[in-house]
Amino acid sequence: MQGYTTRNELSNLKLKMKGRMKAELKKQGVEFSPVHHEAMNKLQEKQGSSQKMLAQAMERNKAQIARIVANLLHQELIYKETDAADKRSVKLTISPKGQKLLKRLNEVQSEIFKEMLSGFSSEEIDTFNSFLKRANQGLK
Repeated sequence: MQGYTTRNELSNLKLKMKGRMKAELKKQGVEFSPVHHEAMNKLQEKQGSSQKMLAQAMERNKAQIARIVANLLHQELIYKETDAADKRSVKLTISPKGQKLLKRLNEVQSEIFKEMLSGFSSEEIDTFNSFLKRANQGLK
């Protein structure tokens, strides 16, 4: 029965977070999914990444990345520039519009986490983070 409770609680948590993020995206007027958010965060970490580098960082195939990049380009959330050193390669950078959206989404995400963890002590949060880390490692 414990596995059922864990699955339910994780599912409920995921749905609540997803709902909050979707509401913010609707306010912002963009078509955006969690994978788009992940891509934007990866590009934020390493501006000027190629699609190949993004695919490796996200552990996705080239076709998936091509669709994600096309969507982000269409919404003018990123720029695609030819690499001056290698004309065959392109660099992806986040546009000012994309920077603004990413900043807001990350703020909303931080607000959700802060609210979610507000009833926990620092020690409990550390323990929780340790459990999450172990769970993530178990899925690799």
